[in-house]
Amino acid sequence: MIAQLARPLACLALLLVCRSLTAEEPARKLPRIRTYDTLHIRADLKLDVDREEISGTVTHTLRPLHEGFKQLELDCEHLQVERVTVGEAEQKFELAEPKLKITLDRVYGRDDELSVAVTYRGQPTRGLYFVKPDEFYPD
Repeated sequence: MIAQLARPLACLALLLVCRSLTAEEPARKLPRIRTYDTLHIRADLKLDVDREEISGTVTHTLRPLHEGFKQLELDCEHLQVERVTVGEAEQKFELAEPKLKITLDRVYGRDDELSVAVTYRGQPTRGLYFVKPDEFYPD
């Protein structure tokens, strides 16, 4: 009787060990779906070190990867967006952290190149941030 139970118990033990190993794996992040190719980024920024604040305009020159390109999403966390333009034309936008969702004034295609300028200010916590001197790194 013990011999008959040994195989099912060994399978159950193996199953529990495998389950515990997979339960501790970190969740995988899905890769971003690219809708455009970034050709150039120009950052015209002012840094206020005392207030740990940045302000300025970042212009993204890009080319859509598909026809029917009408909306653009950019990472934008802990920043106040003041305006978004393509050329001189103001664009509609919605800030839903951590994303800035921009609705373009027209549909763009694969052969189009556009420059989207985002003017903002804030105290970023990712990407560019301020590190002040401390007792370990005084300079």
